[in-house]
Amino acid sequence: MVNNDISARDVQLPQWQFYKGKSYRTFGPTGPWLTLIDQDDVKQIPKLRLQLFVNGKGRQDALADDLFFQPPETLTELSDVQDFAEGDLLATGTPGGVAMQAPKSKLLMFMSKLIPEAKKWEIFIDKNVSNPDFLKPGDVIQSRIATEDGSLDLGTQANKIVQG
Repeated sequence: MVNNDISARDVQLPQWQFYKGKSYRTFGPTGPWLTLIDQDDVKQIPKLRLQLFVNGKGRQDALADDLFFQPPETLTELSDVQDFAEGDLLATGTPGGVAMQAPKSKLLMFMSKLIPEAKKWEIFIDKNVSNPDFLKPGDVIQSRIATEDGSLDLGTQANKIVQG
């Protein structure tokens, strides 16, 4: 199924509350339906295209196969630290394209190793706190996951950002 991992950057960044910033009651919209797959569908999972649009503009577009950690790998690692039960929902990956970005240059990544941890976070937060790509009231997010040929379609959801 489609799950949109929403983050309140205005809470995460200035308050340093990453858990709280992902935990508001309306965050993590899921659906529009649960797709039960059979063994024949498993081979289609790497071909699922994960797409996200904000106000009709593409932000994320990747195949499940392009994720840094594949869903089976993620589930295996998580099973080492927590128990799973029927009905549990586990988000297993996010394609690139989110508004908040870590440094992309290898030089900046190397230089960051020389900076004290607290200073690194200060720079990161200062750089991202006023990002114009962060969601704002009135924005509409559309999320879709399906194979190109539509043989496995997890659905499309649309959500409007409202003032909390």
